[in-house]
Amino acid sequence: SIRASILEALGDDTHIGVRTNSDLLRYEAGIMGDAALSAIISLAVIVIVIIIVTSIFVIRNSFSISATERARQFGMLASIGATPRQIRQSVLFEGAIIGLIGIPLGMILGVIAVVILVMIMNILMQGMTPVPVPTTMPLWIFPAAIILSFATIFLSSLMPAIRAAKVSPIE
Repeated sequence: SIRASILEALGDDTHIGVRTNSDLLRYEAGIMGDAALSAIISLAVIVIVIIIVTSIFVIRNSFSISATERARQFGMLASIGATPRQIRQSVLFEGAIIGLIGIPLGMILGVIAVVILVMIMNILMQGMTPVPVPTTMPLWIFPAAIILSFATIFLSSLMPAIRAAKVSPIE
């Protein structure tokens, strides 16, 4: 530990009492205790799950409305020989195209928003912190966001795609 290395550096012949001000070190270094860190991670996981579930319902609702409005088109496709699989893939392809446009745009706008918010926070907290808060993002967050976003879009468009594939030419 740090205390042991300090005492070792001072030597055995000194009898200096050393007390560590953990709160100050945690504040200046930006390090949190294990309990606080696990609470923040738990809270983040709960918020992410709520966002994903809500997103699935909102996107699914949009796809359902779109599929309902295009039921006539799906019926015509079925009447000229389109298989239910082709109709289902058409709706899933629409979701993939929306993801290919929306995910990069959302990530770019999200990074810009984070940079702006950190700049504002640094301006507001000037003099309160020893150093400005840096804008850092781990690289693993981008592939994770892409995978979660595509999974959300796929799950959201799956039920409307199945329902659209069942549309008969008569409908």
